[in-house]
Amino acid sequence: MTLEKHADHCTVDILHQEKGRWSTSYARGNVEELCKIVLFPPNSCIISAEGQSLRDCDSCRQQLQEVLDWPTHLWQDHGQVSNGYTGYEDIYDDHGELIGHTSRTRFLVKELHGLKGPEGKDYSWHALSFFTKWVPPDRNVVVFFDIPDPLRPRFPHGLLNGQNPFYLNDPYWIHVLLVKEIVHMQDKSVWSIRDAVRRTERTQQRDNDSTVRFNPNYPLLHDIARHAIHSYESLHVGENTVRSLISQHETFVAERPPTTATAKIAAKHISSRLTSELNLLTSLKYRSQSNKERLQNELNLAFNVVTQNDSRISVLIGRAVQSDSTAMKTLAMLTMVFLPATFTSSIFSMVFFDYTPGNAASGEPGRLVVSEKWWIFWAVAIPLTALTVGCWRAWLRWGPINKFGEEEEVVDDGGRERRRGTWRTWSFRSRVEEG
Repeated sequence: MTLEKHADHCTVDILHQEKGRWSTSYARGNVEELCKIVLFPPNSCIISAEGQSLRDCDSCRQQLQEVLDWPTHLWQDHGQVSNGYTGYEDIYDDHGELIGHTSRTRFLVKELHGLKGPEGKDYSWHALSFFTKWVPPDRNVVVFFDIPDPLRPRFPHGLLNGQNPFYLNDPYWIHVLLVKEIVHMQDKSVWSIRDAVRRTERTQQRDNDSTVRFNPNYPLLHDIARHAIHSYESLHVGENTVRSLISQHETFVAERPPTTATAKIAAKHISSRLTSELNLLTSLKYRSQSNKERLQNELNLAFNVVTQNDSRISVLIGRAVQSDSTAMKTLAMLTMVFLPATFTSSIFSMVFFDYTPGNAASGEPGRLVVSEKWWIFWAVAIPLTALTVGCWRAWLRWGPINKFGEEEEVVDDGGRERRRGTWRTWSFRSRVEEG
């Protein structure tokens, strides 16, 4: 069932009910015929239209608004992105007699795919929006906008098979069938997310794979969490929408009690079936909430496991540093042991000292002669030592390494990021981070 747009005129597919049975062939009509059917239904019929094409056609949209007085949110953006709503209106003649009952309903479902979809995404949104009009005693018009893909294979005959014709006495007969389809789509959505959560749990439980445990796929976990949140949101809104439908139906029946036995039976069956579908939606909502909590538990587990592993690595690093510290102490001790002797041997090996051995034959003793220029050594050594110590102190004070916890100033350097400490610190360029 399709809708085409030609020269600002849209065509729709119309399925009529004749002699209590739905026709097997579709009639092609335009927007003018759609308006006539909705205003004065000759019989019960189902109309399929593409909402986006109607919204894009200015003349069609104007005609629908002027003739049918449809609300503006059917065409405005906030109505198209809404995650669900419902509403109704009674139509009276000049004498205050009821001549019609209309309703507008929308459901939204998020489906999670195992593989990438046609747009390269692993999910898709399905919106079911429809308008109904009931004219007593049993004439019904249902207009569908943008039938979701999961419903197309069964639309409309698979949806209408087994439907009791006496239900047409109640304006909410179609809502029962569509809510049942929404429950089926939500069930598939919730359990697909549950399967994704379960795969995550099983992955985290692989203790023998340290790569998975210590490097969890956080982007994947957050994507699944996003899907779970959206699923819970659509279920919560869908539950409220069905609850409102039940309230609307109860109000309708209370203000216009059924006068025939078949109408009474139809009203009771529709009320009980809507309540049953509401209970199923509620149970799915709790399952969706459980998915969110289980996924949050996995996120906490992944974070705690990584934190614990980082702490273990920090302990190992501390032990390695302690071992290095012991080795450095040993080297320092050896230096302290040999440094005095090394210093002494270096001093006496300089040319400032001249030792002449004695002559045992003549009895002349050995002589140690110290040069008169001995002061040159100290005149050079002491300033160099002071200069070395001064440079070391200056490096510690004004060097480029900031103290732990010292904040750095981010400077824009021609589109690149440059960090610097205080005004005394030598600035250095850091890696440019994108995104």
